[in-house]
Amino acid sequence: MQANGCEIFETIDTFFTLLQSPIVSEQMTVENVMQAFTCAHFIELTIEKIQAEEKAWIFEKYLRWKPERKLYPRNRDITCSDLERACDKLLERYLKDSRISTEVVDEYLKVYIQHFGRDRLNAFLNEVMSKSISTNMIIESLEELGVPISHMEDEALTMSWQMAIANGDQNDVAKCINSMLNDGHVSRLVHLIIESRDDIIKQLIIDAFTSKLINYDSEICLAFVNIEKKLFFKLLRDNTRFCIDFIDTIFYFGRNMHLVDGKWCSDFKFQYEHLHKMMESLLNGPRMIREHVHNRLSTVKTQPDSEIWCDIETDTLH
Repeated sequence: MQANGCEIFETIDTFFTLLQSPIVSEQMTVENVMQAFTCAHFIELTIEKIQAEEKAWIFEKYLRWKPERKLYPRNRDITCSDLERACDKLLERYLKDSRISTEVVDEYLKVYIQHFGRDRLNAFLNEVMSKSISTNMIIESLEELGVPISHMEDEALTMSWQMAIANGDQNDVAKCINSMLNDGHVSRLVHLIIESRDDIIKQLIIDAFTSKLINYDSEICLAFVNIEKKLFFKLLRDNTRFCIDFIDTIFYFGRNMHLVDGKWCSDFKFQYEHLHKMMESLLNGPRMIREHVHNRLSTVKTQPDSEIWCDIETDTLH
């Protein structure tokens, strides 16, 4: 430790400058991110070695007593545990500091993930989101970096939404849910509805689904066709209004199909084979859902242009 003492303590001084100086924050650029990360990473590796050699108390004593070092008073009682996650501390600083540009945050996240992977990122998110750090900043940085929100743990994601809602940012949570929905994460959102105990979050997701349905969005219906049946049936059973809206949408797609050369066609992506697969699932699903769909099918068969429903019944029930 003696041979490398100057380098170690100079690096620690540099780290605290990066962490605490407003001037340095204002001047931080994308080009400097790697240097900042390397500084923090060097400290982590050094502390890991010191702890492995059981020399932490000697190191901490020398760190506090070294007379020529000019530390802020708040840094004079630091311990190895304060430095063992130096890269996390720097990331937290960058997420919290409005002087740090999104581009810098993106670059730091990129380097962080390359070195540590997403497991450590998820653990970091679980911790910092409980401290009320801006949820939007984290989510936006991850999205701009190209890290899908689906890679964040459910617990961390739900916690971030709860914190945002508590801070009056419910609209931002709704935007995040819509972003996930537009990116095709329907199955994940269904999981969140079923697993979450937060009624507000559940309703926000249901509202996002319903908005798509009442606008006859075929993409979400296609996603529901392929979702795990057990999950989907629970979603329908637990949300009666949503169940009705979904069935209305399915029948809308059906009645707007037309026969061309003996084949049912649609102007939507939701085609006859999708209608058939969904109707087959619903008519063989839980009793409440099955009866509702069967009654609806019986009604539409009595109306004009009901040939498609006769074909659906034939293909599904026979």
